[in-house]
Amino acid sequence: MKRLLNRFLHVCFFGVYGILNAQVPQLAKSNLSLHAQLDSIGTDLSSKNSMGLVPLFELNGNWVHSYLDLAGADYNSEVDSVQISLPEHKGRLSYGYFFQHHGETNWEPKRILFVIEQGKYWYRAPMARIWIDRNHNLDLRDEKPDTLFYGHVKRTLSFAEGNQFSSGVNIQVFPEHKFYRFSKMNDISIKEMQGPRRFIGTANSLKVERVNIRYAPFLFRRDTLLIGILDANSNGSFRDNGIDQWLISPGNSSVLSTQNKIAVGSKSDFAWLGYAYRLSYDSANPTSNSILIRSINESKKSFNSILNGEKMPRFGFCIAQKNQKRQRTRSLPKMNIVFVVWSAENKDFIRDSAILHELTRKFKRSNHWVFLNFGGSGKYVSYYNRRYDIEVVQGFCNSKIAEKLRLQHLPQYMIFDERKRLKFNSNNIFDLAEALEFMQK
Repeated sequence: MKRLLNRFLHVCFFGVYGILNAQVPQLAKSNLSLHAQLDSIGTDLSSKNSMGLVPLFELNGNWVHSYLDLAGADYNSEVDSVQISLPEHKGRLSYGYFFQHHGETNWEPKRILFVIEQGKYWYRAPMARIWIDRNHNLDLRDEKPDTLFYGHVKRTLSFAEGNQFSSGVNIQVFPEHKFYRFSKMNDISIKEMQGPRRFIGTANSLKVERVNIRYAPFLFRRDTLLIGILDANSNGSFRDNGIDQWLISPGNSSVLSTQNKIAVGSKSDFAWLGYAYRLSYDSANPTSNSILIRSINESKKSFNSILNGEKMPRFGFCIAQKNQKRQRTRSLPKMNIVFVVWSAENKDFIRDSAILHELTRKFKRSNHWVFLNFGGSGKYVSYYNRRYDIEVVQGFCNSKIAEKLRLQHLPQYMIFDERKRLKFNSNNIFDLAEALEFMQK
């Protein structure tokens, strides 16, 4: 078992890691400034998981009515209307609005008008065209249409003119079969508020995801870390100070998490598993998507990670045993302290637990191991050592301890030296194994 484990670790350390490291910039091992092009296009997780309904209304002649917002609708308010210039088309037209912040017209601030041909059942036609009023002049004759084809689930539309992609949306017909009750309730609500509009139904309207992120991949040791910009107001610019957001998202999906975000500005700093960085656009290329990432040694209370070299925070934790005992971090022995914050239900912990147990046996003399369980039953944690034949301190983690340790993942592995200063921080079991091997030399 040990021989197979060592061979497996060797392959992971020097094979796959070497190949990936040659292709993608490495953050954790770089003390230099890194340049990257934000060439990849993505969407954010919150937008993807939202209902994202865009109601469509039947066009009456060439008159459109102002945007209908059910959240702020007023029974007594009158609907504004305006004439638009229509392109050549087939069949009846429907219209709606996407979210887009702009200041070029007073007709619909924070919205962009579009029309779809082929009438109420546009998505059943072999093909239908959609025109977006990208220049906000209410004249769709000067717009080049995008084509929607029958059977294609999603279509990406850009708000930019020409071929340049800035922000946009993924569109699809609203999946009424998944949200049947919502659809019926929404039909009733809109019909009560529609006024002179002619609503064509939730089932015939759009579901949208905002596509407003540009990002680039990096390696943080062995894991992929995506760094991107969120065009928060979907105005086509990714440089609005205090509005647009830098995103730091683990993983390699084009759907980025907005959990770790920093406002675009003169000092956009973030910390990741012991390291701190400053993000900025490349001043040498003011019109490009080139960004600059620089390592910094500054520590901030706002950082969501303890930096390498910082002292172990002081806190107390309960030890899992019959006679409940509480231990404080300042009373831990003067040797390397390995914190493992885990949850028995976490799929990453389950996947890596056999390797972790082997590491605790191999490095038990030179390290003091403390397992802090997040959310498990006391009985299970108390008998954990006996079940897996390991000798570690088993304790419990709560939200206050997680805040003290500034946890970013679950599980997370942290090593403090004999002076109780952070030497290593990661969520990757192979990074932990390599760090323990290095410290033992």
